[in-house]
Amino acid sequence: MLDNPVDVDKLAYLIDDSAFSGLPFGLAVAPGPVFEAMRVPDATHWRALPKDQKIAVAVREKALSYVEQSVLSRYWNIQTGYWYRTNRSLQAMVKFQIASLLQANALQFNEFVLETLHLSANGAMRWLNDKFKAAIRTNGIDRDTVNPIEGLLLSRRDIYRRLVTISPRSEVDERTNDRFIHEGLRARNPLEDSDICDKTSAVLQLVLPSLKVRPGEVLLDLQRVRREDLDGKILVYSDSPGATYLGELSKISPVLRGLEQQFDFYAKRLRIFIHPRLQEDLAAAGLQEKAHEATLDMLRSEFPKK
Repeated sequence: MLDNPVDVDKLAYLIDDSAFSGLPFGLAVAPGPVFEAMRVPDATHWRALPKDQKIAVAVREKALSYVEQSVLSRYWNIQTGYWYRTNRSLQAMVKFQIASLLQANALQFNEFVLETLHLSANGAMRWLNDKFKAAIRTNGIDRDTVNPIEGLLLSRRDIYRRLVTISPRSEVDERTNDRFIHEGLRARNPLEDSDICDKTSAVLQLVLPSLKVRPGEVLLDLQRVRREDLDGKILVYSDSPGATYLGELSKISPVLRGLEQQFDFYAKRLRIFIHPRLQEDLAAAGLQEKAHEATLDMLRSEFPKK
């Protein structure tokens, strides 16, 4: 009930997120038929699950369409909202502040939680921003570092732009081996992302020497958590009096069978973002494509085909 594709939390936030964001997918979620069709899994089927996946709920076949709709709504929300490039850019900008403060020993998470517990999202961002500026004043963070969210707090649309996008899978022949870049970076500690940002900055500097790239103007974003994997499983039983066991949801539903590949192709993307100033200067010099290709070449040399 608490950790599976149709748990109470997910069904609630899918509906709420559609109401508040305008994304339509959660509007079709119907918790009632799902909960009404739930039953206790047979012990034999529950015990047959892998050792690390012993959490399971069961539903009767009559709710299959409602369950599929709920699972797909969550995926569509992730693809078009939670992990959409603009939202990921904003998250990367905030994460850069957090990573910089952690590396400067200027942030403790318990302090952050206590100080921002009763603040709005805007208030929490302002709290982080004040910490960031204080760390620059005390030389904990390099004074030349760009503050990514300062412009946002002043209502400027300083959202970082995409330089490179890489998926774990690709059907384009020349991009097939780029999965090694994705895998290599995903295996790293997020606090090591600055290394690739520094190397990207050096590449951009070679492409257009007048850029003078500053720390914080190149950001890396990568979803390291596997949102397509959930600990809880859904076991499906027929509606017949004998309640025949049909199998685990992801295996018996042709609609959901390819969902993991969908995540790889369209949602779980690695992106390198650059400050709007860099994008505008590269565009003015007609060097956007050259910068894109040079950055890809650097990444391919860092993470070659195995």
